[in-house]
Parts: sequence; C-alpha cells; structure tokens
Amino acid sequence: MENTAFLKRVLAGGRQYCLLGLHPSRPKIQKFFSTVEKVVHAAENADANGFDTYFGLATFDDVGERKAANALQMCSLFLDLDCGEGKEYPEQGEAIAALRAFCKTVGMPRPIMVSSGYVCTCTGLCPRRCRSPTGSPWQSLSSAPARPMACTATPA
Repeated sequence: MENTAFLKRVLAGGRQYCLLGLHPSRPKIQKFFSTVEKVVHAAENADANGFDTYFGLATFDDVGERKAANALQMCSLFLDLDCGEGKEYPEQGEAIAALRAFCKTVGMPRPIMVSSGYVCTCTGLCPRRCRSPTGSPWQSLSSAPARPMACTATPA
C-alpha cells in the first residue's frame, strides 16, 4: 500500500497531523501538517536525512503540541500487551481474552494480533472515529466497563 493511502486509512480526518523524527545525533523533529500529503512529503525528507519517522495516531487541534489534551480524534489503535510473570496478564491467552472483551465492549472489529514472546502487539481500525466530549480519543476507549483491558495507554 502506498504511504499516502495507508495514512489516510489509519488516521482520522482533522485539523493537524503530527510527524516525529528521531536521529541518534541530532535534535528531534516534531511538526504538524494540515494534510496527509504534507506529512508524507516531510517524512520522506526526514528519512532521506537519516531520521526515523513516526506519525501520531490522533489528529490534533491547532495548539501544536502532541499531548492527549490536544488530541481531537483517532480511528486506529496500536497496542502492546505485556504478558508474563509480574505483569497484569501472566499468560498471553488472558491478555487476548481481555482484548477481545474490550473490542466487543467498544464495538471495534477484531484486531490483527502478533505474538512476540511476552508481548502481544495489536492493530485495529475502529469502525467510526473515536472522540469523547473532552476531545481525548482515549477517554471513550479506556473507560469501557469491567476490566476489559488492564493497561495504561497514552496517545502517540
């Protein structure tokens, strides 16, 4: 899938899209763009200059800070569930069962799951944009009842 098409599928529409660039010996880059096409162009330029680039999952208001309070909405979920001794989920099966209950509670389709040892990485696309009255997209997901997911999550 082409970069622009991919980002248009996993990002909600909004006012500002965030791009983060990290480099081992240079200051980080964090910029906001009004279109997905501008994000892709900036990411390609940063990559050509040796930066690892990341995009924020939420769309943001016009404040220009990548913080939960400034997130407007999101339509995808990327989640790592840590499993093992001393973790909330000692066995991966328990984490997967909790994830399925969470998805059912909030009306998300079954996510793609990848097992990598003691971590279960999950990727899901929400059937609708997730937005709460306060503007924090996580509030509508993380307030699902009865321990569907025992994790702390912060928007990227």
